[in-house]
Amino acid sequence: MGGGFMPYRRDVEFLPCEEADILPLIPQLTFIHNKRSWGFVFRFGFFELAEDDFERIAKYMKTKLNDLGQG
Repeated sequence: MGGGFMPYRRDVEFLPCEEADILPLIPQLTFIHNKRSWGFVFRFGFFELAEDDFERIAKYMKTKLNDLGQG
């Protein structure tokens, strides 16, 4: 890296969780507008999730959000 290049990074915290199949969640997730082409939304990288969607996914993956102050 040089010439003033500054990569863009997100500060993330990874929490213990279980792998989960997305298919049962698709009907409930508000950020997936076209339920038949549900993978399309993920093609563009980062996007913001509604808090309800975030909590629904975290619960489904058996993630404890207490350390984040979210539940």
